[in-house]
Amino acid sequence: MKLTWRWLPVLAAVTGVVLVSSGPAGGAWAASPTSGTGAAIATRAAQQTVTDHTLSGDETSVSCLTDSLCVAVGSESARPRGTVVTLTNGAQSHAVVLRHSSVIDSVSCRKSGCWAIGRPLHGTGAYLVKISSAGRPVAERTVSVRGTNLGPISCTSMTSCEIAGADNRIRPAVIEIGDWNGKKLHLHRVTVKGSKRMTMPGISCWHSDCEAVGSALVGSARAGLILTTADGKPARLNADSAYPYLDSISCVSARTCYAAGGSGSVEKVTRGVVTDSQGGAAGPLSAVECTASECEAAGTLLLPQYSTQDGLLQSLSGGTWGAPINDGAAYVFSDVAARGASGGFIAVGTGATAAGGTELVVG
Repeated sequence: MKLTWRWLPVLAAVTGVVLVSSGPAGGAWAASPTSGTGAAIATRAAQQTVTDHTLSGDETSVSCLTDSLCVAVGSESARPRGTVVTLTNGAQSHAVVLRHSSVIDSVSCRKSGCWAIGRPLHGTGAYLVKISSAGRPVAERTVSVRGTNLGPISCTSMTSCEIAGADNRIRPAVIEIGDWNGKKLHLHRVTVKGSKRMTMPGISCWHSDCEAVGSALVGSARAGLILTTADGKPARLNADSAYPYLDSISCVSARTCYAAGGSGSVEKVTRGVVTDSQGGAAGPLSAVECTASECEAAGTLLLPQYSTQDGLLQSLSGGTWGAPINDGAAYVFSDVAARGASGGFIAVGTGATAAGGTELVVG
């Protein structure tokens, strides 16, 4: 296996809560190969090693039941059919094509199982998939949802999940929050005054408290949204968080969450309000996942010298950024999840080859 090493300066570590500083750090450097399946990628400064795997479809979301057992969801490469892929230590061990779904957008797992959500092959509505503790789908159901595009899902148990979405057919546009108990879906609408169009790409729950993030076009400006829910119902809306590019959020308690987005910054969110923010990540961030004070952020690293981009991973420990990893086997990482209680992570994204496909990284 041929490994091509790229050198990338480590971002300077700054103490505090999720703080980032740009520029080289006293001569410390990180290295990563641009190889494909099974390649080990190590960063010298952080002593972090990750391993690449290639999946058979186009998967965009991932979540884990245990340290070694995870589930990725998406669609087939050749035709619009939803997929559920079982992963054992990051490698594909089983895959199921869902004949009645066009795509599965999001998955959320606990030890006892997972729920995934997507779209039906025909008609409108939400397509919900129950996944067993072995990481395989055991039940599927289409739920009638008129005009609403539901996306990310976050579950604290198999009978308690929250789903974020939006209805852009009406003016002003509205946020939709779905409370799913495993049998019934209850939708709650929250109007965003003056909004023309919106998206809600991220939601995270801590027991019965959740935070959802997104953005809305209000007039000619884009407003960042943070919606707090409690016991399955909307509690507070921050309709102008001042951070319009929040794409992902991860809650570590009922009070504290961390959000990331395309601006390359990470925000500390305290009960729906941004209380700390630092920019300067090595590139735009698509996802963040945190356990206590340990986080992993994922996105893309722009490479102007090559007019292309690599997948980007950056760890956070106690509020300090680790060395960035640029993974040449990936074009962009779309989602990241914690691997049980191991302290490890798993990230999924688009492969960098001309054929595209899915690249998955375990660290």
